[in-house]
Amino acid sequence: MTHLWNEPVYLAMAESDPLADRKAVRWCDLRNHHFVVTDLPTGDFAKAYLERQLMAPRDALRIEQLSVTRESLMQIVAHGGGVTIAGSAHVRFGLSGITFRLIEDAMLRYGAVHPSGSLPRDLERLLTLAKSLSERDQAWFTRQRLIRPEHRRGPRVDRLRGARGRTLDRLQ
Repeated sequence: MTHLWNEPVYLAMAESDPLADRKAVRWCDLRNHHFVVTDLPTGDFAKAYLERQLMAPRDALRIEQLSVTRESLMQIVAHGGGVTIAGSAHVRFGLSGITFRLIEDAMLRYGAVHPSGSLPRDLERLLTLAKSLSERDQAWFTRQRLIRPEHRRGPRVDRLRGARGRTLDRLQ
């Protein structure tokens, strides 16, 4: 049995980037930008995703993989070292020096498959919760028209896992 849901994709850029003044961006606006992604497995996924979406010859794209964590990558973006893509988890917290804009018609598809054909009840509840949070986030950002957050918070720290967002299952 397969359960699927979609999540919007955002462009993370320095506040000084010319695209920061827009409400949303399109893929055609991004062809000349310098992208930075991590060299972690999620960075490979992000690079392949960008190559598919930008539909340009590989040698024409400027996608640089850096040996950094997601948090360091966001600092590079904040200082104008490139742009990157992010999911709603990063957008929700807002990061100092970074502006997030929705990329029109950009969606990430998530899913879960269980070999027995039916999902255990706990996993099914988890997937339902994740889907409802994703839909709620999208509705909130749509209502807000992605205005920069007035209140910026740093990442929460979980004493068992460290800084929030350091897991490999996140986008980058």
